[in-house]
Amino acid sequence: MKKASLIFAVGIVLGLSYGKSRAQDRPFVVLEYMHVKQGNFGAYLKIENAWKHIHEAQRENGDILSWGVWEVAAPYDMNAPYQFVVSTVYAHFYNYLNAYKNIDVRKVFPGVSKDSLSRMFDETPKSRDLIKSDIFFVKDHVWDSKKINYVMSSYIKVPPEKEDSFSTFMKAHRRPLVSSFIKGGFADEWWYGGLMFGKVKDAPYNYIICIAWATDSMYDKLPPFDQDKKKDPAAFQGYKLFANDHIELLHRVVSLDDK
Repeated sequence: MKKASLIFAVGIVLGLSYGKSRAQDRPFVVLEYMHVKQGNFGAYLKIENAWKHIHEAQRENGDILSWGVWEVAAPYDMNAPYQFVVSTVYAHFYNYLNAYKNIDVRKVFPGVSKDSLSRMFDETPKSRDLIKSDIFFVKDHVWDSKKINYVMSSYIKVPPEKEDSFSTFMKAHRRPLVSSFIKGGFADEWWYGGLMFGKVKDAPYNYIICIAWATDSMYDKLPPFDQDKKKDPAAFQGYKLFANDHIELLHRVVSLDDK
């Protein structure tokens, strides 16, 4: 727990792969939170693997940048509201509003009967319950070129009067710190974003901070925190600008990068 606390103290928390088009300035990340009953995981992932073909066509058309299904690895709670998070990255908001406009399902599944396709679409809502969805616009990001398998995500609440200070802090202190982590091989990707339509006064969070790793050894090789703290003490004071709603570790189970 000590290692996990150190990582949390730095405030580095969830990352999502942008796929092939990583040069986009401010893509939109849509997160869908899925509740799947115990014993139904296999059926649910079978459905997602079928939908993967449609998402591949979306990426080929330029409608999305990436898509993936992530299982909540920690904290584990069989009674949690959701067990999986589906992420889709759009280059433009228009693509989100017209996600399937350019998709011809018969071309995506050549040779598959209409009845089989109907059964797939009918089974989709039966395999899981969509609890809610969030749309984040990416404010900043740093990445390596590795394939991401684990993501640590933190959902935070920044009060309106602190948003300017928070934005300045992230640019001047947090980004250089995380860049050094990635350059040193301690992480592989980082981004943070603001929640669209998240200005509601009683919203539990309005930002997400993310970091990701290619392997599951993220806690076996820790950054030189003491040295970094001496170099830039302010980089470790971000907690004064926000309150944490929750934090979770996600494990990639399906993505467009899978062979």
